[in-house]
Amino acid sequence: MMVRSTAQRLAGPVRGAVFVAMATLLLTACVSAPIVPGSGAEAVRSQFGQPTQRHVLPSSTGAVERWEYAYGPFGLETWMIDLDRDQRVVKIEQVLQPAVFARLQQAISTGFDQRQLAQMLGKPAMITQYASWTGPVWVYRFRDTWVRSLYVYLDQQGQVKRIEEGNDIFDELFCAAC
Repeated sequence: MMVRSTAQRLAGPVRGAVFVAMATLLLTACVSAPIVPGSGAEAVRSQFGQPTQRHVLPSSTGAVERWEYAYGPFGLETWMIDLDRDQRVVKIEQVLQPAVFARLQQAISTGFDQRQLAQMLGKPAMITQYASWTGPVWVYRFRDTWVRSLYVYLDQQGQVKRIEEGNDIFDELFCAAC
């Protein structure tokens, strides 16, 4: 009589479960069409669900509303989907990335407030305070070569004064002994 190890006994069912999971994932990917400019708001809602936040946009943008899909505080992406008056997608952008941070840096010189910051980058991973700064600091996590954080310094009136990239805030908070 041949004795089978636990690994051998589980190999068949595990392989079957992995196959079913992979097949389901592939079929799901085929069924849901990507959201592209021109897609309707219902297509966005059916694929992404309800937005984390909705922002009213100035008329100069060509869109009237921005839907925010923030995957935080541990998530590293925030998607902004701009809709026109007919509830059609005009723009889709993953905003937690250096190119968007460069636009923010340029906007600071002309005056940029907390509301505009939320419209541009969405909900921060956390809002903190530092002894060396009198206002709040909004912290956004993002993936560059590794996980990093963008620190956005606001004054007490809610005006963005400066930004800087640094080590991931959660590494700093939770891995002090690492």
